[in-house]
Amino acid sequence: RPLQEMGIKLAASKTTNFADMGIKKTPLSGEIFLPPLLLDQVRACWLINMAALEVCIGAGVRQDSQEQPVVCSYLAVLAMLMDREEDVHELRAKRLVQGELTNRDTLDFFKTLIKHISGGALYVHILEEIEDYKLKRRMWIRVHVFVYRNLKAIITVLSIVGGLMGIFKALLSIKKH
Repeated sequence: RPLQEMGIKLAASKTTNFADMGIKKTPLSGEIFLPPLLLDQVRACWLINMAALEVCIGAGVRQDSQEQPVVCSYLAVLAMLMDREEDVHELRAKRLVQGELTNRDTLDFFKTLIKHISGGALYVHILEEIEDYKLKRRMWIRVHVFVYRNLKAIITVLSIVGGLMGIFKALLSIKKH
C-alpha cells in the first residue's frame, strides 16, 4: 500500500529470469517490475534450496562479479511487498504470484523464509531507487497520497459541482428566454 500511495505501481516482467527486476521512473510515477512466480510445494522447496546455495556461496562472490545472488534479492523484494493476505491477493491480481498455495500459505512462506536470508545487491539497489524516488518527488508524492486517500470524496465533490453547474446553466437559459 505505501508504494501505491506514493505512485509506485507493480508490474510483471516479460521474462521469468529472477535478475529481470528493477524500478522504472516516469515523470509522474514509478513502476517496480518483477518476474512472475508460479509457487507450489515443489517450487517452494526449490526456492529454499536456491536461496540456501546463494547464501552458502555468497561470501565468495566478488562485488563486480556477474554472479551476484539474485534469488535472495528476488525473494526479499517479494517479501517486502507482503504484509497481509490482501497483499498476496493483489500480487496474484497483477500476476506476480500464482500457484496452488493459499494466500495465507504464500504469506507464511515468505515471512518465514525472509527471516533466514537477507536481500542481495539487487534488493539493496531497488530500496535505494525507492528512497531516491521519495527524495526527488516529495511534493508530487504528497499530492498523490492526498488524491489516493481521498479519491472517492474528490469524485463525489466534482460530481456535485458538475450537477450544480448544469442546474445553474439551465436556470440561466430559462431566465434569458
